[in-house]
Amino acid sequence: MIKFLVFLFSLLVVLNFYSQTPPVLYVSSDGSGDFDCNGTSDQVEINLALDYIATNSNFTTVYLKAGNAYVIDEPIEIASNTILTGDSLAVVRLKDSVAWWTFDKPMLTQKNRLSWDPYGEPSE
Repeated sequence: MIKFLVFLFSLLVVLNFYSQTPPVLYVSSDGSGDFDCNGTSDQVEINLALDYIATNSNFTTVYLKAGNAYVIDEPIEIASNTILTGDSLAVVRLKDSVAWWTFDKPMLTQKNRLSWDPYGEPSE
């Protein structure tokens, strides 16, 4: 009976350990987030949250709360091993008449990725 109780207790401890999720950073447009956007250049706050996640191993996820649309005029940069998710009604929208002078500029990009010049030489 004692062995069974010890086994059961050990099992509960292990299951509790694996069921815990890392803390999440929240981005909102209503003042309730860890990072709060105002509807103008919201990529700044989103990128700050993503940078914080990338440099703090206790965190893995940036969560966009629903509310107003997150308006960006520059790319959102996501580092490796980082999750960007959110409410099903959260919307990221490109600013009207954004003046990106290249046709291949992405809304979302990998942070610190190597870019390639036309001659095949990697650069940073």
